[in-house]
Amino acid sequence: MSVTPDQVIAEARTWVGTPFGHQGRIKGRRVDCAGVIIGVARALGLSQFDSRDYGRSPNPERMGAILRSELIEIPVIDAEPGCVFWMAFDADPQHVAIYTGTNLIHAYSMAEKCVEHRMDSQLRTKIRAAFQFKKVDY
Repeated sequence: MSVTPDQVIAEARTWVGTPFGHQGRIKGRRVDCAGVIIGVARALGLSQFDSRDYGRSPNPERMGAILRSELIEIPVIDAEPGCVFWMAFDADPQHVAIYTGTNLIHAYSMAEKCVEHRMDSQLRTKIRAAFQFKKVDY
């Protein structure tokens, strides 16, 4: 049985409100942006991958290599609900979020928790790459 994008989004929404914590992986206790993606993938049986071999400012080359090995890169313009965006809030991409079609779900240190934000034009300028989960029927 394949997983649907709606299931990805529904699972991601169960993480909303979880306090932000660097390298966190526990829903309701502590999570960072990578932890949301990892937690969703694990909960839906998409992947058991995890890595905590990163600092507060992840190495963009290493992060990109991991994203490309665990997910399927697609053109940003082709992103659909349930996809993952790799984003740059500073010079280099170091942040990931799940796209709902109108919003982003991500653990955001400035909000001190996992949140769902409206995807506005300013956030769109931060997107550097898009990915699909393997085993999701987009």
